[in-house]
Amino acid sequence: MRKENSKFVTGFVSEAGAQLKNRDYFAFVELDNFACYVIADGIDDDQDLESAKIAVTSVIRSFSEYPSMRKNIIKGYLNLANRELIGESMDVKLKSSITLVVTNYVKMVYAVAGNTRFNLFGDGILKQASLDQSLSQDMNLYGNLPLDKIAQHEERHNLYSYLGQTEGFSPFISKKISLSDGDILALFTKGVWENIDTGEMITSVGSGAEPQDVLDSVEETILSRQTLDLTDYTLAIIFIDKIFSDPNAEKKKKTIRTVVIVALILSIVVTIVVFVFLAIRNKNKEKLEDYIQNSTNYVDSNNIPRAIEEYDKAIEQAQKLGSKLLKDELNIKKTILESIVQADEKINSKDFSEAELLLVKAREISRENDNIASSYIDNKLQIVKGFIKVHDALALGDELLELGELLKAEAKFLEARKEAANIFYIEGREQAMQNLEQVYQQQTLLKEEIDSKVEMEAAAIEFIKKGDQSFLDNDYDSAEMFYRMAKDKFDSADVKDKSSSIQEKIDLSLKKIADVNAKIDQATAYIQEGDQFVIMQDVPNARNAYILARNIYTELNHQKGLKEIQDKLDMLGS
Repeated sequence: MRKENSKFVTGFVSEAGAQLKNRDYFAFVELDNFACYVIADGIDDDQDLESAKIAVTSVIRSFSEYPSMRKNIIKGYLNLANRELIGESMDVKLKSSITLVVTNYVKMVYAVAGNTRFNLFGDGILKQASLDQSLSQDMNLYGNLPLDKIAQHEERHNLYSYLGQTEGFSPFISKKISLSDGDILALFTKGVWENIDTGEMITSVGSGAEPQDVLDSVEETILSRQTLDLTDYTLAIIFIDKIFSDPNAEKKKKTIRTVVIVALILSIVVTIVVFVFLAIRNKNKEKLEDYIQNSTNYVDSNNIPRAIEEYDKAIEQAQKLGSKLLKDELNIKKTILESIVQADEKINSKDFSEAELLLVKAREISRENDNIASSYIDNKLQIVKGFIKVHDALALGDELLELGELLKAEAKFLEARKEAANIFYIEGREQAMQNLEQVYQQQTLLKEEIDSKVEMEAAAIEFIKKGDQSFLDNDYDSAEMFYRMAKDKFDSADVKDKSSSIQEKIDLSLKKIADVNAKIDQATAYIQEGDQFVIMQDVPNARNAYILARNIYTELNHQKGLKEIQDKLDMLGS
């Protein structure tokens, strides 16, 4: 007999605290091969019927009639207790939290509905702990509430599963947990965990030589709090001094091995071919699904080369499975990604027109094939079109510069610089700035030929006007550049007072540039924060972060940023 060859010692305490009536209940039964320990906490207001006692009695009765550690059987115990509570409900709807432990003296399974709790201690540490089925516990799991705050949180009794539910009853049932000599089990109600933390529980458990020592220590800690509205509290402690060791275990294993070997020998000729075939096919299907999912993940993270590698592996698996349709579909999607890679190569070699053609073709095919990488393609197209605008403006500006059309050339270089800044095309922006320097150098040479103070001042005034207009257009880079050129003119003309006054405009422009950059940095931080929330599947916080970024881009009239953040918001859905 397992019970006779193991040693489980149980003790418990159950008190009403400051309440008029103790609505907790604990009971246990130890059979030859199985034992069951059940604790419940009545969470209704019925003054006549004891919901906790009804629930515990129901589970003990069901277990005694049909002892088992199988999950579906344990769930059956709880379902029956749930139905009994519903059936007993008259004037008041009976409700109860419940926790039970079933063991075969070697392993155990625990089940929870509500916020009664289970702990398993061993070697001086907490080895296993149940989770409440409450809103506070969910808030902790999602990182919105620290673990040590649950005991006092206002939603700790807001349960989504408990005995007495007419709909949606879904208790948690654990997997089998191995036990060891010296382990200690604890089942307790809210009157305990609201008044003693995990560290104090570990200390009390570790200081006791028998269950009563632990019970006395925990109760002393609870009462020392001197809580005026102390609720009823129940604590059950089971010392596992010795688990069951089967003396015939090795003999049984040998017998089982012999039977299995004989059975395998008899069936191997018939089943080996089918088994191997199905195993290989299923493995190939699993690999195929993994490769397709990996490729999708890489596309979503804009890692196109790695996505292509995964598609190659998926195509190989589709070939092994003999799925021509799937193979053709995967090949088309791979072709789209290869076009994107080719377009990126063209962009790197500054062949923007060819890159645009490749991307347009890829977009057309993508629309007919689940819109694969459509967001990446559209984004690249916008960038390529920006590159083309920059280079067209630079080329036309160069032609006008050669013809001596300095003002028209200046306009084209300014257009190129602005477009390059919008798409973060650093090389194009620097080229535009260099060309503008050439324009202004030639303008300076022309002005120097006149060598007139009046004309220098007039030139400075024109630069100020350009700077003022750029400032009004929120183009603070250009404004600062024009003001510096105006200051240079005033300095050359030795007009000190005007040179000093224009410095104020330069300082204001620099401040505006710094403010804009700071806002862009803040928007970037919000986007990165939103991306992290997306990874954690926290859609509301991700949307809030993206909206904060969008507000900044709207304020700055930053069209590229607005397009990027709108794409992210669209991906989140409504």
